[in-house]
Amino acid sequence: MRTRLRGGLFGKYVGTFVGFAVFVLLVNGVLEMAFTYRETTAAVVKAESEKAEAAAARIAQQIAEIERQIAWTTRASAGVEQRRNDYMLLLQQVPAIDELMQIDGNGKELLRVSRFTVEAIAGTDYAQDPRFLQALARQVWIGPVYFRNEVDPYISIAMAHSGQYAGVTVAEVDLRFLRDLVAPFAIGDQGYAYVLGAKGRLLAGSDLLKAPRGSDLGGLPQVVEVTADVADQPAGDRSALAAFGRDLGDRSVLAAAVAVPRTDWLVFVEQPLAEAFKPFYVLLLRIGGLILLCIALAVLAGVLLARRMVVPIRALAAGVGKFGAGEFGHRIEVRTGDEIEALADEFNRMAAQLDQSYARLEQTVEERTRQLAERGRQLQIANEHKSQFFANMSHELRTPLNAVLGYAELLVDGLYGEMPQKAVDVLERVQANGRHLLGLINDVLDLSKIEAGQLALVLDAYSMRGVVEQVVASTESLARAKGLALTTQIADDLPIGHGDERRLTQVFLNIVGNAIKFTERGSVDIRVGASSDAFEVAVRDTGPGIAPEDRQRIFDEFQQVDNSNTRQKGGTGLGLAIARRLVEMHGGVIRLESEVGIGSAFTIVLPVRATGPGAPGAAGVAS
Repeated sequence: MRTRLRGGLFGKYVGTFVGFAVFVLLVNGVLEMAFTYRETTAAVVKAESEKAEAAAARIAQQIAEIERQIAWTTRASAGVEQRRNDYMLLLQQVPAIDELMQIDGNGKELLRVSRFTVEAIAGTDYAQDPRFLQALARQVWIGPVYFRNEVDPYISIAMAHSGQYAGVTVAEVDLRFLRDLVAPFAIGDQGYAYVLGAKGRLLAGSDLLKAPRGSDLGGLPQVVEVTADVADQPAGDRSALAAFGRDLGDRSVLAAAVAVPRTDWLVFVEQPLAEAFKPFYVLLLRIGGLILLCIALAVLAGVLLARRMVVPIRALAAGVGKFGAGEFGHRIEVRTGDEIEALADEFNRMAAQLDQSYARLEQTVEERTRQLAERGRQLQIANEHKSQFFANMSHELRTPLNAVLGYAELLVDGLYGEMPQKAVDVLERVQANGRHLLGLINDVLDLSKIEAGQLALVLDAYSMRGVVEQVVASTESLARAKGLALTTQIADDLPIGHGDERRLTQVFLNIVGNAIKFTERGSVDIRVGASSDAFEVAVRDTGPGIAPEDRQRIFDEFQQVDNSNTRQKGGTGLGLAIARRLVEMHGGVIRLESEVGIGSAFTIVLPVRATGPGAPGAAGVAS
């Protein structure tokens, strides 16, 4: 019977609306902060740009004034003496000018007046000097900034004369006056203004900049960005540019820059973000505080609401936990009159059904377990019978087969009289196939004994050199018949081993025999070495190689590499399986490395002293 609901969960999920309110407040706060940030940035950039433009205009005005002062010394009617007097007067009136020089129309120096040196006329030829050439071409030319003593910036202002005394007046202008021009345009308490020449060298700056004249500021991020933007500006466009960056104290700054007319200078006005964005940070703290307060109120409301819901939910959780532990007889007691009570009733009904199903399942599992155990026992018995059958059959087959081979050999040897050559050839084929069949029977017998646990190693002292030399003696005729080089390299200091010499000989005969059988040209190389506790025998051939997907499979019973060459060579796929089992019984391991088209290398690692059948330490096959 279903419980009739007396209420709903709508009121209990007021927290959803509280969360929604907090979400809306967060979105509003983020948008407000974004708009305020943009407005603050625009206001700071505008203020800095106005100051930078004013400073650039003032510098341009001062340069123009210096040009005007130089201009009256270039009047056409003045001779050399009069011009000397004019130059001396100009040095008194314009402190920024340190030196004046007159060059005649042919580029020869006529007059030089300086604040720091005695007047002397060297007659130097300036015909190819850019100051002379540019002044004649443009009437007035302002040269690039250069530094004296690496810290004092100067420029050359060259102005052409007219009349019978045509030539050029060159003034060397000390730019240290720029500091007094830009310093008043610093913004805020921590801001500063400065002027950069070509390649970012400092010409002048406010005291807060804390950098000597001539410093290279071209690597500052804001300088790099503004310099690139200036290069992209259309000709004649000298509008202010803004950029974020870092100052020499590694503080974040916001900078505005303006190019000085008729020069390649840039006036920068910068202010640390901590000061420039102080109003924004205050607003940010206020909005953050309001959001935190609203979140706290929402959490408080959620806690109060959760207290009314936590008891039935905990009862549900405890009941479900008991059901999960298999206590299907337990019942959940919830009386809330809403969906939670209905859910508890559904859980109770589910538990009752699971209790019944679980009982039936246990009976089924017990029955299936008994059946599987019986089948497993039967399979084990069948496997033992199979192994015993193979062992017995192999033994029974060997006796008559050996008799057949023996009589065939007697016939070939002429014991019963001389045989025709054709009959001898047939008997030799009978012998060859009989020996092949005997080898297959021996393999099946060995595998059956191993699987039945009836194969025991006969442990005794043996010489690894002797084993390998015996294998070579048995197989070198096969290699010679195929035109293969069978080489050996055996270490001189091999220890005396302890193991089953006959079985190890069987292993190496199989490995070396396979290498010769599947190698059509090239060589088979056997290398034998030893450490303090193990032999290592490597058999490397130049055969077709083994694909990666076949390298593990060839060590399984009745498995061979699936290709035409293997099928032509014959075999049952038992040799490597038996070899692996025998090596593992000695506590050793076979490793295989191969590359298709290059060849294969089988490495057998055997402990010097095997401990007996099933010796521990076997590691299987690694490729």
